Order: sequence, then C-alpha cells, then structure tokens
Amino acid sequence: MTTINQKYFKILLFIFSIGILWRCSLEKIDPSVKYDPCLGKVEAIFTHNKVGISCDSPCVVQFSNTSTGGKTYLWDFKDGTTTTEPQPNHTFKKSANVSLIVFGENGCQDSRSVGVTVVSNVVCNKPTTDFTFIDGQTVPVSV
Repeated sequence: MTTINQKYFKILLFIFSIGILWRCSLEKIDPSVKYDPCLGKVEAIFTHNKVGISCDSPCVVQFSNTSTGGKTYLWDFKDGTTTTEPQPNHTFKKSANVSLIVFGENGCQDSRSVGVTVVSNVVCNKPTTDFTFIDGQTVPVSV
C-alpha cells in the first residue's frame, strides 16, 4: 500500500510542478503586463435628459446612473457643489462637464465626465429707425 501512495504522490507532485512552470512561463512572455484586480469590476456609466440639446439657464438636468459594481458615488457639477446621491437632479446656470466617480469594493473605482450645455437667456431689443422723406415728414418704423 505504501508503494501505491508514493506513486500517486509522485504523479501529483509532477502535475503540480508542471502547473507552476507553465504559469511562470506565461509571466515571462510579457512581464510588463500586470494583473489589475479592479478591471471590469467597477464602471462609471451615466447620461442625462439633455444629451445633444442645450437648455436655457437655469437648466434642471436629471441624471441617469447605470454604473456597474458601485457601492457609493460622488458627483461633481463643477459649480462648487457635489452630491453622493445615486440618481441626482441638478440646476445649472452655465455649461459644465459633470463628473461621476464610482467607488466599488476593495478600493476599486472608475470615473466618467459628460457635458451639459446651458445657454444664457438673451433678451433682444427690437430695432427701431426713422425715415425722413423728401417733403420733410419723419415716420417712425419698428420691426
């Protein structure tokens, strides 16, 4: 019985050694490639209800957070305000690149920025002018 156990032990030791050698040889192929434990675990993804359009100031924007792997969130609206709400609304007075940082487990995080375009309200005065005719009459005209 001892001979059989020794035989299986030697076979298992051989297989284990081959596995270690194989793994080490893979690491030698490209030593610059490092394992990233956070890769694919956290991804910051969001959009808002004003994508592709501009809005007049003040502009209320609703954000839709579809991030993956997040436990907590930090939104920066670039106007001095931030929030940790998962699905915030924010009122903008001017255009900004909003950023979201998503924090996952084990220190993993990802970030993304998206622009919000805000147009200032512009008041146009109607042009006016006067015409003087040859006979000396002046007639005001407005558009």
